[in-house]
Amino acid sequence: YYGFNDDNKEGFDPYNINAPEFNPDLYLHKLLKECSLSSLMQKENQIFRQIQSLDSEMQTLVYENYNKFISATDTIRKMKNDFKKMEEEMDGLSSNMEVITEFSGNISSTLQGRRQQITKLSGIHSLLKKLQFLFELPPGLKMCIENGAYAQAVRYYLKAQKVLLQYSHMPSFYGIQKDCDILVNELKIKLREQFKFKDASSKQLAECVDLLLQLNEPTEILCDEFIKHAKEKLDCDLMELKHRLEKQTTESDNKNTSGEKHESDERSMDILEFIDFSYNNFVCNVSLVVASYWDLFLGNYSANIENKNTLKHSIPLDKLEIFVKDLMNQYFNFIEIRFSQENTCIDSAILVRALDRFYR
Repeated sequence: YYGFNDDNKEGFDPYNINAPEFNPDLYLHKLLKECSLSSLMQKENQIFRQIQSLDSEMQTLVYENYNKFISATDTIRKMKNDFKKMEEEMDGLSSNMEVITEFSGNISSTLQGRRQQITKLSGIHSLLKKLQFLFELPPGLKMCIENGAYAQAVRYYLKAQKVLLQYSHMPSFYGIQKDCDILVNELKIKLREQFKFKDASSKQLAECVDLLLQLNEPTEILCDEFIKHAKEKLDCDLMELKHRLEKQTTESDNKNTSGEKHESDERSMDILEFIDFSYNNFVCNVSLVVASYWDLFLGNYSANIENKNTLKHSIPLDKLEIFVKDLMNQYFNFIEIRFSQENTCIDSAILVRALDRFYR
């Protein structure tokens, strides 16, 4: 009738000290009725200890919340000061923006009639800088050539080449082009001289060939010059192999005639040492030459060179095949002679290792 159901009646307990419906009078009356004096004293001590514990917990809770409250108050005060300072800065920025806007409007109104003239002058300034580069190009090329900065000289020349060709009908540009052509021819001679240096590395030769290709030098001629220079070095390796063969032949003849082994200043190589020597010198050098040649004339290294498209791809490839076949035929001939010099008394293990090394 009053809105309580059976579940609420079962959960209602006025004697539960931890329940919200706790009734202290009923609880005390129950204790006086049911407990003895000693039990009442124990219950009093228990409740007293609980009260002290709750007081201590409440004090701790109040202290912690007080510290948090103080910290929050300090934070709010600091934020208020920061926002006040930020507001002042924003006001200053706003006033500065107004001044800048005013100045910008004044400048725009002042330069309104001169804008086209300024644009024209800017274009003239850019053109004058390009003309200055063109007029300073001959002495710049000469300085680069004297200092050995060949790549920089080629880059400068290619940068101005189209402009010089386009305006070659004008006397001033024609004079610049003529001076540049003389210097570029001198540069080509300097680059070609690199092929004559025996100590020049494959990387240096590759750089020289690449620069000559950029200067529109005929690819076929450069192929011949590269092969000629490489052949000089590889012929030296073949001559060294030939010298080793002749020495081995001489020692074999002396041993067959006298039956004794003559001592010499240089010890002869056995078949395995000869194969290793030929591989580490001649074969490795041939591989380096072929790789450099392929990168320069057949691979992607010079794929963007315009004059490469005017030359048949088969011409550099045919030259390389002829060059390599001639060298390898001589090499195989020397290897065949060296194997034929071995007699039946040789250690078969060394011969097998030599054959394995050769066919790898």
